[in-house]
Amino acid sequence: MLCTESGGVCIAQSLKIPREPRPGEFEKIIKRLLETPNARAVIMFANEDDIRRVLEAAKKANQSGHFLWIGSDSWGSKISPVQQQEEIAEGAVTILPKRTSIDGFDRYFRSRTLANNRRNVWFAEFWEENFGCKLGSHGKRNSNIKKCTESERHRTEEVSCHVIESSLEKGNLNLWELPLGLDLFVLASTGLERIARDSAYEQEGKVQFVIDAVYSMAYALHNMHKDLCPGYIGLCPRMSTTDGKELLSYIRAVNFNGYFKAQQKTGLEAVII
Repeated sequence: MLCTESGGVCIAQSLKIPREPRPGEFEKIIKRLLETPNARAVIMFANEDDIRRVLEAAKKANQSGHFLWIGSDSWGSKISPVQQQEEIAEGAVTILPKRTSIDGFDRYFRSRTLANNRRNVWFAEFWEENFGCKLGSHGKRNSNIKKCTESERHRTEEVSCHVIESSLEKGNLNLWELPLGLDLFVLASTGLERIARDSAYEQEGKVQFVIDAVYSMAYALHNMHKDLCPGYIGLCPRMSTTDGKELLSYIRAVNFNGYFKAQQKTGLEAVII
């Protein structure tokens, strides 16, 4: 048992969930936790799937009301970990960072279509899942899933056959980078559905942190380039041989007013289940 003198907090056990849990692993974890019956508060730093399976194992062991669950932001306000096992999770306290919705991101994402977002190789898959439809002729035969609506055929642009043949031979033909008007059968279904108009849409709560993370990396690389490659266009030999520790020092030194700054003083948001 680990205890802190100043805070008066004792940690009875510290258990790890394996990356690839074997059958019965979560039941074993609950058994271990029950070995110290007076330590009832369980703080979980785990992904939502593992959290769900821990709660499921506690339910199987008939331990409703015994444990006091405290969840990290990976649980936050998500419903999936507690669905159909609400009783075992009753009284849980979870935390998540204060969030701000980014209006510019909403405008951008709602304007994305199959026609203007071909550079994103995952977008077609998202489109099918978001609208519950199938694009083109791929997918299972005799499927009950509806076909995505089609727009009028696009203007056909001339593309040399030898260019496509050459790309196919090299294995580097990317359909999402073909000219927007190219009228190949695989691009016939461009989709008339619209995000937020024809489907439920809610901005993911961590968009602001992703934006700040990208800016942090960009500023760090920019400052690193200024120091290591002064007056040099592109990547200089000194910067191309740098290691992760040096880059990390630049990332930690970054200072800018990001989307998260407005929320820094307010700290964390608590969710009580």
